[in-house]
Amino acid sequence: MLPSPPATTTETPPAEVLVEGELSPFEDEKIYRILREKFKVQHPTYSHLEDEQIATRVNIIFHYSYSIAFFNEIFQEGWRELKEILKEIKHRRGHAGAGYTLTFKDDETRVIFTSGVLEDREYNSSIDQVSYLTSIFQQMLRPDVIEKPLATVETMFDMRSDRWDRFRGITQSNEQYVFDGAKFLWVKL
Repeated sequence: MLPSPPATTTETPPAEVLVEGELSPFEDEKIYRILREKFKVQHPTYSHLEDEQIATRVNIIFHYSYSIAFFNEIFQEGWRELKEILKEIKHRRGHAGAGYTLTFKDDETRVIFTSGVLEDREYNSSIDQVSYLTSIFQQMLRPDVIEKPLATVETMFDMRSDRWDRFRGITQSNEQYVFDGAKFLWVKL
């Protein structure tokens, strides 16, 4: 197993919050308060929601690598609180629905988790699972598993299997790959 990468700087890493649709003033302030404990952050920026299947999508970009250090050292308590407010946002929207996108971005790789349209149980499960994939993810990016380094890795949550699935990777030169879990290899499209 690969070790967790060390933090690249002692400075407070930035985070960005972009909301498609609306949040209540309470939800806005709660997200801001949670994030400002460990990140340089502004209050959320709002835009029109293009996806008519849900009422709100919360997009959070962490300028920090997707690693076990992020969840265990940098943002341990804050991560628990952030998960809870995202679950509350979904619950408060009821059948109108809510979604989220979490992006972890360092100098080399951007990892994007997009919830899609999920029922309450799957939505809660998806959030809980984000922090558990760091070791598997590091294994997926080993040089013997992918022929070229990936600049972006995207994944969507699959309700049927109750797990993050459909991993898609893009290199710096825009070559696209999908992850074949059965062979544990990235396959070029």
